[in-house]
Amino acid sequence: MSATELSPPNSASVAIRGRWGTSAVFFLNGFVFASWVLHVPTMRDKLNLSPAVLGLALLAIAVGSLLTMPLTGTLVARFGSQLVTRLFALVNPLVLLPLLLAPNLGTQVVALALYGAVSGGLDVAMNAQGVAVERALKKAVLSSFHAWWSLGGLAGAGLGSLLLSLGVAPLWHVSSVALPFVLVALLAGTILLPPRFDLHENTPEKPRQRGIPRVIVLLGALGFVGLLGEGAVADWSAVYYRDYLGASIGGAGVGYVAFIFAMTVGRMLGDQARAKLGGQWVLRGGAALSSLGLLAALLSPSPLLAALGFAASGLGIANIVPVLFDAASRAGNAGPAIAQVSTIAYLGFLAGPPVVGFVAEATSLGLALGLVAGLIALVALLGGLAWRPARH
Repeated sequence: MSATELSPPNSASVAIRGRWGTSAVFFLNGFVFASWVLHVPTMRDKLNLSPAVLGLALLAIAVGSLLTMPLTGTLVARFGSQLVTRLFALVNPLVLLPLLLAPNLGTQVVALALYGAVSGGLDVAMNAQGVAVERALKKAVLSSFHAWWSLGGLAGAGLGSLLLSLGVAPLWHVSSVALPFVLVALLAGTILLPPRFDLHENTPEKPRQRGIPRVIVLLGALGFVGLLGEGAVADWSAVYYRDYLGASIGGAGVGYVAFIFAMTVGRMLGDQARAKLGGQWVLRGGAALSSLGLLAALLSPSPLLAALGFAASGLGIANIVPVLFDAASRAGNAGPAIAQVSTIAYLGFLAGPPVVGFVAEATSLGLALGLVAGLIALVALLGGLAWRPARH
């Protein structure tokens, strides 16, 4: 049997293995992120930070991410998504350690910027690898990778909350995450797609139009709000549980666990819901549910009832961004349109936590999160505008 006869099935098996490797990297990234989120109150208490100062400190994550994301795109184009994803995935768990070891605010800001730089770089690289896998398999699988990210976040938040409730010290917790996950990253990196699959990602023609179409700006703005909500709940729900509901260090992550569990379920069911109900209904209905759920959590007098509210919010917000990406693909040249919407939307995830901190300092954390719920409600009210251009 000749080598050429073996090529197609071999390519198919490589693509399947690449899907598993990419899923593992997304899972790892979500796990590491959730493991860090649980320690935002620890960092706040250790350094005695006010809400505004905490918000400024968290802004370092955004700065670090925005510094590396454009550079990572260049590195992926030059060296391939496999190598760049492997490198960032290896370093990603290790940057948890400086976050817990920083002795003062200055070093903490540096540690946060480092975490943001690595996390942002990994986000770009692993999504580029995900696009390569999707094209190699010739079917849509990108949303499943984001579901794996949510599963990783759920596992990380659940295990972390359990360990902390058992009295495990925060530094021991992140150490138990960081070191084994370096091995996970090593193993996952061996089955990612090789660079020859990345060649297909540069084939679309570059758009010649100048500026960003208004519909893309609208889609990006809606995505900005959706990811702002995700980031706000991720970084502030544990603080809210500690300060407003009197939760222990081990119980502070309950709200985020409920939020990300429901988000995971929502992403698993999102494709079917979009097929049956349509993207506009999923977007607007989901935004309404998320807004009401977050408000219910903030009005709940007990941790359990608040967790139910956070769960409803996570379920509703789960498919906002995937639906918007689908709308972007129909609004023009799919590749550039999705890239533009993604860039605008991701800024919301980075800006959300610091903005909540600033508002909380001036008013209260409850009111700051309430304003986030109000912004999400605007997605339900204005989301239909995103479909008007598609009807022309």
